[in-house]
Amino acid sequence: MNFWILLLSTSLLLGSSDANGLDTVEVVNAVKNILDEGTTSYRITTDISLVYYAEEKAKECPAIGDLESEEVLIKNDDLQNLSIGSNSTQYFSLGPLPTIATLRNKTVRILLDIGSRMGCAPLNCSSGFDQYCVFDSREHASSRLENYGCVKSEKYPNLCEEQPIDYVSMDPSNFQSKMMSWNHERRAVAKKFGYSRMYEMNWSDDAAMIAEVLGFACEPDFAGFLGTHYYMHPRTLDPLGSSWIFTHDTIDGSQILGNTTFEMFAPDRKEFGCVPLDTACCLNYSYICVLGPDWSSTDQPIFSKGTPCEQCPDECNDGLCVNPKKETSLENSAVVPSEIPIAETTSIYHGTIWEDTGKAIALLVCFIGATIAALLLVYYLFTNNYSF
Repeated sequence: MNFWILLLSTSLLLGSSDANGLDTVEVVNAVKNILDEGTTSYRITTDISLVYYAEEKAKECPAIGDLESEEVLIKNDDLQNLSIGSNSTQYFSLGPLPTIATLRNKTVRILLDIGSRMGCAPLNCSSGFDQYCVFDSREHASSRLENYGCVKSEKYPNLCEEQPIDYVSMDPSNFQSKMMSWNHERRAVAKKFGYSRMYEMNWSDDAAMIAEVLGFACEPDFAGFLGTHYYMHPRTLDPLGSSWIFTHDTIDGSQILGNTTFEMFAPDRKEFGCVPLDTACCLNYSYICVLGPDWSSTDQPIFSKGTPCEQCPDECNDGLCVNPKKETSLENSAVVPSEIPIAETTSIYHGTIWEDTGKAIALLVCFIGATIAALLLVYYLFTNNYSF
């Protein structure tokens, strides 16, 4: 089962529901849909990285006085009352952008300065509250999503529905810049856990060419993936804090290899390259990355503990070791140059991101695969005297 789907399913079952089975996020959405009519407001979705953060913070039994502006404590009784009254109009808002919802004369209040993401965890404390939730603010969500149009939610017509990022439509420089932001996540992990030799990754055209070939296969079960250090990004909303997925429960990432987020946090990865994936041939993933310099090594990652940058052989850049840029080759890769002719016409580095030629090739590959499957099916039916 896909790693991300499993984590998301777990979060929906455990991270956002109270003891009575109410989905906290959906109850808040129902209230938000009433109060936010006429505003640019977003439907809230459960963010697995925020769920992980909430679970860690809930262990500390936070008090109301300890909360930051994007945190809230919730009572299940209040949530129940909000759920019962969410179809009525017995609400009023305060200010131009509503922040407080009150049900009739009861002291049922819930903070609604919530942008588009939320994560909750149950509390086992004596504070009188049942859940701790963390979320992004309206301001943060608006800033993050201001360049994307508002797609109205079918379930909550007064709210906009956040959409997954369309990496294929990005120009090459923007796509590469977006990919380089993985270094910010690596830096956060190195500082949090004191990894003394985690590298800042450089961009590699060679790695991206390998990624482009593997991307046409799309499915990780393809033989070409075996032994390759790669990461395939699911075509879902990007978590706001990828590092929390890596650091949750255990940090022994040395036992994790293959198609998981953990590969992006292996300390000894020094360079990487990625390409966007068109839905014409890869429906479930939005981009693929290959990491090196040992593209196909079976060696376990080494997580050296200490002070960040303590064991860097060269320079240090804010917690990450600097890997001197150098010319790379495909000498040690699992794919030889003669096996990647398509990179010359579809590669992001030759000025296009799956433009006309790339899409045509992608569609052709899909068509050929479908044709072969159809012919095999016909052959099977006739050879087995199948009758309709």
